[in-house]
Amino acid sequence: QVPHVVSFLIGYLQRKDCWHREIAAELLGKIGPAARTGVPALRRAANDEDKPLRARALEALRAIESGAPGQGGTN
Repeated sequence: QVPHVVSFLIGYLQRKDCWHREIAAELLGKIGPAARTGVPALRRAANDEDKPLRARALEALRAIESGAPGQGGTN
């Protein structure tokens, strides 16, 4: 089931609404290494003009690449 959730969240990273993209990035980080397929989308989000999205994407990337689920909640 995790791959389906990850695919769903990756789709949300493509939306125009920043809030949805921020939440998707945060949740991918909470999933951790199992969300590895989301890394390319998170890298794109890490370069977005929206600062909160960039922060959550970078946090998610750290969690995925470190092998430990993230804590989320950068606000």
